[in-house]
Amino acid sequence: MHEHLKEKKIAVVHDWMFSARGGEKVLDTILETLPSCDLFYLFGNPKKVLKNTNKINNFKSSFLDKIPFIAKIYKVFLPLYPLLVENFDLSKYDLVISTSSSVAKGCIVPPYAKHVCYIHSPMRYVWDRQHEYFKKTLSVFHPIDFVKKIFLSRLRVWDVTSSQRVDVFLANSHFVKRRCMLYYNRNASVLHPPLENSQCEFNTLRDEDFERPSILLFGAWECYKRNLWAMELLLKHNYGVIAAGHGNELKEAYKRHKSNPHVRFFFNPKKDDLKDIFHMAHVFLLPGIEDFGITVLEATAYGLPSVVSDKGGSREAILEGKTGLVYNFSSKDSLLQAVDKAFHMRPLLNQELSNKHLSRFSKENFKKEISSVIIQTLEERYAE
Repeated sequence: MHEHLKEKKIAVVHDWMFSARGGEKVLDTILETLPSCDLFYLFGNPKKVLKNTNKINNFKSSFLDKIPFIAKIYKVFLPLYPLLVENFDLSKYDLVISTSSSVAKGCIVPPYAKHVCYIHSPMRYVWDRQHEYFKKTLSVFHPIDFVKKIFLSRLRVWDVTSSQRVDVFLANSHFVKRRCMLYYNRNASVLHPPLENSQCEFNTLRDEDFERPSILLFGAWECYKRNLWAMELLLKHNYGVIAAGHGNELKEAYKRHKSNPHVRFFFNPKKDDLKDIFHMAHVFLLPGIEDFGITVLEATAYGLPSVVSDKGGSREAILEGKTGLVYNFSSKDSLLQAVDKAFHMRPLLNQELSNKHLSRFSKENFKKEISSVIIQTLEERYAE
């Protein structure tokens, strides 16, 4: 694709980045497909988080990036995000690529440029997940919460309006595609995130150090992810738990269960630690409603069956009955039954079948598909 873009000025717009999570891994893969670009972001540390910084000519952030300890307090500046992303000067670019789960898609591009947005999710906290982020109901006795609700209503209007600035939407799952149509009335093509599984070692052998079947809960431990809820349920029914990742609820889980011999904790595990973490577990459980769930694919690559919700995009990452199982989101019994069944699946997992399934999500396929979309979008620009 580099030949098609060699003479083009390209800008890439991202929300923010403090660690290499799913969105940043997608961004890194997109950078691989580009000859060079300028990177715009609200705040964060791209030079630390991204691998392909050699593709970036200039790093351009908002004034929030200069505030000390922004990583700890950035959420309080939410009302400013739309203003900040609209303030990025993109007037000299021919192509703008945004990767967005918040406001990046709302950047203002010139009329002679094309804007391709890879959307991980519409803003969860103003649409379908707002009641999980902002739990208090409206009341005259809580005026601050009343103001928050008014702001969220205005932010929804901006979110819909700004979605019309995008020429092409690429959604990371059919679940996100549905939400783009529901909230923005915009169609999106589905391009699942790429899996980097070169360091994953398929292994169905069990770790016998645990007295009980061990269930892995891995990722961001926030309330809407339901990891802490699932942990309490599993412990109550005599399962062992491997709790790994980051977030406030992981800290709370440690306070409650640090002396429990049936729980192992791994805070902010490094990439080199993942093999041991996945291999000591019998089942990977993703209990929440996810946009997609790249960790499900990682579990498959390590030879671990997954249990995912029947709501959301994570079920798109499994071959039901082959690499994982789906449970009824509203039923605790359904979750426990699926975990028990998945526990007996692990020795029967087929590596050849798993690899064939994972090949659909390869980095090569992702780069090929997104390159095709970008080239086609630019050709349409010059045909207009």
